Amino acid sequence: MKKITSIITTGLVLATPFLGLAQQQQPLPPRDLNAIMAIFTNITNWLFAFLLVLATIFVIIAAFNYLTAGGDDEKIKGAHKIILYAAVAIAVGLLAKSVEFIVRQLINA
Repeated sequence: MKKITSIITTGLVLATPFLGLAQQQQPLPPRDLNAIMAIFTNITNWLFAFLLVLATIFVIIAAFNYLTAGGDDEKIKGAHKIILYAAVAIAVGLLAKSVEFIVRQLINA
């Protein structure tokens, strides 16, 4: 009898956290989508501005390399690569802004 009481007590102690799951849960309050979108917009704006500044710096460095190349093919190829990197930075910045636009349209729809 002592063993059965011990097993039942242990089972109840172990089951106590799970007893609350059987109760009806209150629905969570709706999330504030405006606040989330404001944070998302802020992040994309910062990313866009950073990438545009980075692209501008790349173009200035590439222009300097073109001007100081003096016919050196390696410097000209390096300047071409830097221009390509600037174009990629601009494309990623525009992509970030377009993702923000698409998400905003999906949420408002």
